[in-house]
This record gives sequence, C-alpha cells and structure tokens, in this order.
Amino acid sequence: MRGELFEFADGLRGRVRLLTNTAGLYEFLPAMLADYLLTYPKIDLEIAERPSQDIVQAISSGDFDAGLVADIVPTGQLKRLPCFVDQLVLIVPAQHLFSDLKEIEFARAVTQDFVGLMGDSALMEHLEWQASRLTKSIHWRVQLGTFEAVCDLVGSGVGVAVVPERAAVKARARGSDLVVVRLSDSWARRQLLLCVRDLDELSKHARLFVDHMMSKVEA
Repeated sequence: MRGELFEFADGLRGRVRLLTNTAGLYEFLPAMLADYLLTYPKIDLEIAERPSQDIVQAISSGDFDAGLVADIVPTGQLKRLPCFVDQLVLIVPAQHLFSDLKEIEFARAVTQDFVGLMGDSALMEHLEWQASRLTKSIHWRVQLGTFEAVCDLVGSGVGVAVVPERAAVKARARGSDLVVVRLSDSWARRQLLLCVRDLDELSKHARLFVDHMMSKVEA
C-alpha cells in the first residue's frame, strides 16, 4: 500500500487539510513539515489553528482530514493516534515572587499580569476558559504573535505567561532571563493526539500525511 501511495503522491497534486491546537502548531509540527513537503512536493498542506474541542467537531463532520488535539477533550468515535506530550508551564521573571517555586496551581498564577499570544490563539482561549471555571479573569498586559516574543518579554520583567515547556526551554537556551514553574493542574499535562474519522476513508494524500507523521513520532 505504501508503494501505491508513493506513486500517487509522485504523480498527482493533492491537498491535506489539517487542524491543530496551539502547541502542535508552534512546538511540534514545524520540525516535521519541511521533511514531509520535500518528500511529497506535489502535496500541499492547509493548516488552521483551533481549540481542541472545535477540532474534534470539524473532523467528525468531515470538514478537515486530520486534527492534532489535546487528550483532555472527548473525541467520540474518532480514531486517536498518540503523538506528543505537551506540558504547560508558568514562566516568570527572575526575582518574581513565584520564582522560587517548583510548581503552582493556575488559580494562584492567574492573580498576576499576563503576557500571551494574540487573542485568536487556541491556547489563550483555553486559558480564558480555565480562568472562567475559577470565576476569575486574566489581565492581559500585552498579546504577541509568537511564543519566542512572549518568553522574551516575560524575561524582561513585564509579566508572567503560560507556555508549552518546550517553548520555555528554548527561550532559556536563547538567554531569556526567566524561571520555569510547572503548573500542577491536571489539564496542564496533555497527550497530543492525531485524530481522523477513519484511516481507511482518508484520501491517499491524507493517508500519506498521517503515515509520515506517525513514522516520525515512532522514530
């Protein structure tokens, strides 16, 4: 079957429609996309960012081929393929009152001024929802376009932020002066799942994408 798929990819142009949450878009997919697009030059990717619960609905209705979601949301009858572990952390400036902590509950962290991604980010929507469950609101001092910019501004002392642990580690490696505090809430540690309606119903180019992605995860 893989031989047939490769022959198809080599001869016909196709498009894969993919939805992903924020962590998948910024922290996990970029490392995989270049290899995939170079391997299959006639297959294009259409990628959109959505909250995980919206992704499940879109995949279930057949509007998109596949979606990368957090395991904290019900996925119904979708086929689930475990991919990555995404740990959310609180980053704070050095000398912040939380900087000596190893972990913290979001309910305590939300009392601080926050730096975040732009308002249409799936992660920011998720954090707003978690705050609302606590009958609290997040005070956003500023919202930026990338995790890199968010981390650098936190390191400068502007506020705190919730980001994937991978983004925080990369920021510290770049020299950002920030401290990483693990969020203790159960929803802060997520398994990212690649979800499809049915593997056998996927188009050949969509199945190529799923097989390629899972081969990289397994490697």
